[in-house]
Amino acid sequence: MGQSQHALDKVHIDGSFSGTHYGSRINAWICAAIERNVRKLHLRRLDSTMPHELHQSLLGSNALVVLKLDVNVILNFPMTSTCFPNLKVLELKHLVKFKDGISAQNLISSCPVLEDLFISRVGPHNLRTLNLTSWSLKKLVLRYGGTHDDTVQIIVIDVPALETLDIEDDVGTQEYVVRDLSSIINAKLDVSNDLSGDPNSYGTCLFELLIKRIFNVKFL
Repeated sequence: MGQSQHALDKVHIDGSFSGTHYGSRINAWICAAIERNVRKLHLRRLDSTMPHELHQSLLGSNALVVLKLDVNVILNFPMTSTCFPNLKVLELKHLVKFKDGISAQNLISSCPVLEDLFISRVGPHNLRTLNLTSWSLKKLVLRYGGTHDDTVQIIVIDVPALETLDIEDDVGTQEYVVRDLSSIINAKLDVSNDLSGDPNSYGTCLFELLIKRIFNVKFL
C-alpha cells in the first residue's frame, strides 16, 4: 500500500535552460507541485527563445496561496472560473505574457481572495488593454518600461478595496481608466520621464487623474 504524500509548503525553481523540452519540463514541474498541494510556487529565469503556453487547467489549484512567475510563458485563461480560490499573492514579471486581454481579466477574476498583485511589463502578445478588476485586492504594483510598441496601451483599475497603489510607468501608457480609489492609504506614482511641466504631457495628465481619485491617502 502506497504512503500518502505530505503537502509542500514552497517550491522555488531558479535556473537556466532551453531547447525542445522547455515547455514539457515546466508543465511537469508545475503538475508535480500542484499534485502535492504546494502553497507557494515560484518559477524564475527559465530561459527560452520561444514562449510556452500554460493553460488554466494546468495552473488550477485549491491549495496555492502564493504564485510568482518570472519565466517565458503565455497565460491562457479563455473561460471564467475560480481556478485559485485561496491565492492571495500573484506576481507576474518580465517575460510572462497573456494570450489576450480576456485571459488577463479572467485570471484576476479567478482569484476571489487575491490581496497582493505585482505586474512588471506583461506583454506584448496581443495585449493592448489590461483590465484589473477585483473586489479583494489590497495592494497593486505596476512596473512598465520599454516602448509603446511592446506593452499595454490602456490600463483599467477597478479595485474598490485597494489600500496601496504603486505605479512606475516609463512607457507612457496612453490611457488609465480609474474607478473608485477612495480606500487608498498609500500611493506611489513614478512617471519621471515625462514630468515636463507641460499640462498636456503624459506624466502630468496621469498624476492629475490619479490624484483626483484618491481621497483618503495618507502617504503619497
